[in-house]
Amino acid sequence: MNRLGSVYSALYSFWTARDAALTALAGRGGTPPRRDAYSVILFNEMANIAIQNDFTASPDQLLETLLAHGPSGGTNFNAALGEADRVLERNWSNERQVST
Repeated sequence: MNRLGSVYSALYSFWTARDAALTALAGRGGTPPRRDAYSVILFNEMANIAIQNDFTASPDQLLETLLAHGPSGGTNFNAALGEADRVLERNWSNERQVST
């Protein structure tokens, strides 16, 4: 399996575990915490936002979106970090702020 496939597998495992935990909590009559918003930035020579601030897609739908993107090219970490900064700024919400 290539490295990108390993990343996709790890993300899918996380997403399905998180979804199962929220479903179980709701099934016991609990109020589930605010749903997570997912953003995924893929990069090679350039950064590409594959998923941005998604609150609604199922783990299967998120994975399907990512599977449309295969491995290619180099690793421009600066482009990825710059795009991550822009995604965070665009989608920032004080509702998600952690209080200390």
